[in-house]
Amino acid sequence: MGLMIVRAPLYFLNLFTWLIFLVGIFYLITRVKQVKFFWDFIKLKIPVLGPFIFQITLSRFAWLLKTLNHAGLMLNQSLSMIAKTIDNSYLALQIEKTSQAILLGQNLTNALAKSKIFPPIVMQLVSTGEAGGKLDEMLKRVSDYFEGEVEQKVKALPGTVKVVVSILLAVLAFVFITLVVPIC
Repeated sequence: MGLMIVRAPLYFLNLFTWLIFLVGIFYLITRVKQVKFFWDFIKLKIPVLGPFIFQITLSRFAWLLKTLNHAGLMLNQSLSMIAKTIDNSYLALQIEKTSQAILLGQNLTNALAKSKIFPPIVMQLVSTGEAGGKLDEMLKRVSDYFEGEVEQKVKALPGTVKVVVSILLAVLAFVFITLVVPIC
């Protein structure tokens, strides 16, 4: 019986080793360009994490576009530069497509609408800014709006973390009981 108690931690060590191995393999696989693109698209669909990532990206997008536009860069150049700074390859591709549409002669509102990733509030504010000649001001409003949304989600995060940690602890307790009870 004493030997079995000593072996019990080895099950956890083996499980932990496999878990680290699988995470490492997943990390390496997601570095392949096509897989990274697919994974970045999937990340945006994850219930709590996806909207959070999307709103942070939109806030940064609007702030960067406002800054580059205010500095005097052409819209297509600004969008191409922003696409290179976006970490999510799916969103970066959509922004690059927007840049290409502007090169073909479309205005920013129509180019953004073609990508189908921007919410209606962004479209309305950009359209108003373009029509009134105050694009910088409207992009600042977009950035501020999404920054506020992110702040609200961050404030709600502790409650979400409590639920996730409780679920993980329950799963770990179940695994522990499943592995240890048959030994004893």
